[in-house]
Amino acid sequence: MVTLVGLVSFFVSSYALINSKKLYRILGPKLNFLEKESGKKDEMQQVEDSLESLTGHVVVVGGDQMGESIMEALQEIGMEVVVVDFDQEW
Repeated sequence: MVTLVGLVSFFVSSYALINSKKLYRILGPKLNFLEKESGKKDEMQQVEDSLESLTGHVVVVGGDQMGESIMEALQEIGMEVVVVDFDQEW
């Protein structure tokens, strides 16, 4: 019995992988309620709108050692610098 279940599972999963596009076209509209895409679209639009106002600065990723040297050099020439680092002191 265990062998039969294993074989059926093997063939069903293989069929599902091979025909995934067809299955998605058939089952996609019926399973649409499981997706939370509408909330993500609103959230992404808010992020895009907020990014439009971010101009005139340089983002330095990592504030340790080399990042600190880069940050100081940029500040010396009058650039506004934003540092992204795990250490919250930056």
